[in-house]
Amino acid sequence: MSKYVLLVLLVLVAVSALAEAHRARRPHRPARRGHGDREPGVARRVRQFMRNFRFPKFKFGVDNRPAFEFSINFGGKNSNWWDGPNVCETTTKDEPQETAEVSLDEETQYHTYSVSESCDITQTVYKCVRTKSMKGSDTTTTMAKKCCDGFTRKPSDFGCPKEVNLQNLIKTAQSLGLQQFLETANSLDLTEELETRNFTVFAPTDEAFNDFGHVLPASSGINLDMGQVLVVSESMIEKLTSKVAGVMLGHLSTDIIPTSSMHDEQLIETQSPFYSKIRINFYDNTGSKVMLANCQRVTSSDNIASNGVIHVVDQVLTPVTESIIDIISKDPNLSYLKTALGQTALSSSLREDGQFTIYAPTDAAFRQLERGVLHRLLNQSTCLKKVLQNHILPNVICSTAVQGRARTRTLLNTHLFLTRDEDDKLFVQDHQVVASDIMATNGVIHLIDQVLFLDRAMDVLDIVSNQVPTLMELVRLADLEDNLRNAEDITIFAPTMEALSKVDPDLLDSLKNDTSALRDLLTYHVTSGVHSAKTFYDGQRLDTLNDDKQIRINQFMLRRRESTGMAQCVPIASSSARICNGIVHFIDKVLTPPSGSIINYLLFINGY
Repeated sequence: MSKYVLLVLLVLVAVSALAEAHRARRPHRPARRGHGDREPGVARRVRQFMRNFRFPKFKFGVDNRPAFEFSINFGGKNSNWWDGPNVCETTTKDEPQETAEVSLDEETQYHTYSVSESCDITQTVYKCVRTKSMKGSDTTTTMAKKCCDGFTRKPSDFGCPKEVNLQNLIKTAQSLGLQQFLETANSLDLTEELETRNFTVFAPTDEAFNDFGHVLPASSGINLDMGQVLVVSESMIEKLTSKVAGVMLGHLSTDIIPTSSMHDEQLIETQSPFYSKIRINFYDNTGSKVMLANCQRVTSSDNIASNGVIHVVDQVLTPVTESIIDIISKDPNLSYLKTALGQTALSSSLREDGQFTIYAPTDAAFRQLERGVLHRLLNQSTCLKKVLQNHILPNVICSTAVQGRARTRTLLNTHLFLTRDEDDKLFVQDHQVVASDIMATNGVIHLIDQVLFLDRAMDVLDIVSNQVPTLMELVRLADLEDNLRNAEDITIFAPTMEALSKVDPDLLDSLKNDTSALRDLLTYHVTSGVHSAKTFYDGQRLDTLNDDKQIRINQFMLRRRESTGMAQCVPIASSSARICNGIVHFIDKVLTPPSGSIINYLLFINGY
């Protein structure tokens, strides 16, 4: 094989020499000013070629099964360290997960798929996650190349050439200075287990054990203060030992799980008698990748032992045994939120498995609302659900993940802005988070001192009342207020105050005295469904609440890339934001319900 490689090089050199000889026969051109003398062209090109050229990796085999492979590299070591010696590869494939439905017909959907891949490189791990979406489900394959057990590398090494002497978990913990963890494990007779059996250990630091008493489940009835000496009965000692053992076992998993085998939102089963799991999250919005376990920072990961691996955490991990809705239901300071969630389908969703974040307003936050707003929130399920959805995220965001200013999306697909200030205080939409990282089996809870997105609690008549009080007066006279406030997903074409001022006063007085005629006029300004200005198109017809009468929409291009919308040839001046039960478009003229076709109209005009 080497003679063929040499032959290729000789051909390349010969081609470069011929090209140089051809240029030498051209008329002489003065050298460019400032370039100075240069080495001969052929030598320079050969040297650059030898320095930069890389042969690809070749594979030979049958039916996609390589019989052998090789690569040639004249430029020194391969740039990919994971292709070097003592690198082990693992591949895991998750079961297909159902995804949201897509608007494709069955035949098209069957033949359509998409593939996405993201890779991450650290000093000792190269990891790629490949997701294939097909027929409404996702299949995730994770490939990881890492230093084999017993080997490590420096940043400049090719592969993992450095051999390390692995010790058991107990000695590895000793080398990491985890003295309090070791003493607690010994007091619970776990030392022999950690010396002989395989475990992944999430080991708290010595500082974390100072607050160890706060992590016992509330149901234990024990408040352990490590800074005090307590005199207790023998039965209490047994109870205490049992509970502490349960907490400590919640830091151990019998699977050996290095970070290369972890993924965001992973739940790791533990040996806890409380059946608690550890939720893993990764964030990289702070310039460096952060790993959290139950929203507690992992300060040192992948400390490999002969019988497992240790990940060091900066807090003792609280046993997580209750869902989000269970925690809210038991908290006396969240009674308003409990009532609100109970009136929507969200309470059942927050009881099921998942990965949610909820910014939970306290009772004090609800009490700050005006009485009318609070009454509407708790009595109108449509508005209430949309307000609550803006407090819930579809993924777990721990407080540690927020550094500076960040943006995320809620269940209603609106943006939520998160901020950490110079005093290390956390805010959501400029409202302070008063308690954070309350872990649940299906996510995390943060308590806030204000209800968010109160504008989403407004209904269409709130907008009308604020912008066009005269129109609101007519709505009340027509006895339509309750119907429109309780309606779901409607669009109102509201004449402005200026438009109403142009109506003949006699006609307006007549309408006020004729409830039926007033209702016919007003219901013609209301359509079913939410129709934003972005969804309008020329020739569109919208069904109104006035029997079978429709509003025709037209679009006219005024300037390049600018268009204006018309409703029954009346300009749409402006539009409100999407609110809880619809949207309001403000128009420059009162709309008159059509009474017939163009032919009918012409028949009534003299001369036709």
